Amino acid sequence: ALPFFFGNIFCSRACWDGAIFESLDITSNKQLHKKDFTHNRSKIAWIYLVVIITLASLIGISYNITSSSSIIRWGFTAQNLLIIPASIILSKIMGRRAYCRKLCPFLTISGVFSPFSLFKVTPVNQKACTQCMKCTKNCPMGINVEKYVQQNKRIDHPDCIMCETCVTVCPEECM
Repeated sequence: ALPFFFGNIFCSRACWDGAIFESLDITSNKQLHKKDFTHNRSKIAWIYLVVIITLASLIGISYNITSSSSIIRWGFTAQNLLIIPASIILSKIMGRRAYCRKLCPFLTISGVFSPFSLFKVTPVNQKACTQCMKCTKNCPMGINVEKYVQQNKRIDHPDCIMCETCVTVCPEECM
């Protein structure tokens, strides 16, 4: 239900992995915006999600993991011990927040519903835009924000995490 009302705001405000990725800021010099990722959800992310659900189901059938808090802690720790190093490597190869853009199961699911959410980053002064592209260049998710500003449309991209970086870096306060 969260993505229906708030979009992917969890990713920028509450995701502990995302916070680690942003604080490390280990990125390559690779330009994220050479290709527009609009509505091009990665097949790898869906496969990854299916594998996670399948493994969780198989483990759940064979063992009641909720009966042991140590197993829950182990699973949480193991997951993050895998995600964080993999994300650092992906970020070096593919740019900022590569894990979030390509593999995150939450963003994969919520990205389907987030375009319909009530809250979005919205251009407020499209005519003031000088097309400096600071909004697009600084978007951690590789979204062509300037395109939305020029069209005077709310950012309904399924990968928008509502971090408001575009709002912060805009020298003309267009959003």
